Amino acid sequence: MSIEKFDGIVLKETELGETGKRLTVFAKDIGKITVSAKGAKSAKSRFSAPSQLFCYSSFSAYKNKNFYNAVTAEVIESFYEIRTDIKKLAYACFITELTDKNLMEGQSADELLKLFLTALAVISKTDYDERLAALVFETKFLNLSGYFAQADKCAECGIEITDEGIFNASKGGVLCRDCGTLCGGEKLLVGTLSAFEYILLSKGKKMFSFRVSEEVLFQMEKCLGEMIREYMVMPENSAGFLKSVK
Repeated sequence: MSIEKFDGIVLKETELGETGKRLTVFAKDIGKITVSAKGAKSAKSRFSAPSQLFCYSSFSAYKNKNFYNAVTAEVIESFYEIRTDIKKLAYACFITELTDKNLMEGQSADELLKLFLTALAVISKTDYDERLAALVFETKFLNLSGYFAQADKCAECGIEITDEGIFNASKGGVLCRDCGTLCGGEKLLVGTLSAFEYILLSKGKKMFSFRVSEEVLFQMEKCLGEMIREYMVMPENSAGFLKSVK
């Protein structure tokens, strides 16, 4: 049986027998897979550190029918700082569960993986507002999934939005004034519309290079929550945790 090598980040860990772990790993070039790590619960195990939640690790494993059996594993990046701050942890858990619940098994999604790793790096290693970092991730994740295509043009009729935008989750995002009047929705603050436009048109770390007011943060949160509930599976477990630390 041949050994495969891949780099991936741990999205979820569950018990496997008395000493092992069953890992949900988001792997480069492969997508979401299940990895069995025998003995990983032991502090002395070579899998102890690489199998931790949020760890981006290099694995070698052989594939069975439905999962991989890890042979070796080495930490590439642990994002340790997330574990030392309750707010960082709450927002990191939210985007991790969101990714896990909405990524199909074996679906290669390297652009999403890059986005996810960038968001975790921003949350863990900078003083950037973790709440805004999570909202940037949510916006781009929806976009990559085909649900939030643009914010500078109307999702209904396609004309350029020049005056005001109306947010309607069921219609795919931002509508012009006329379509918003017909379809309904919430009038966006100038800052909210600008933030969505900037995120959707940006790439990489550049997406995380702006600040917004509390009022804009609140509206972004509301709009994105509506869109996630419309098209995706909301991470209810981590959403509850997040609510408790706000």
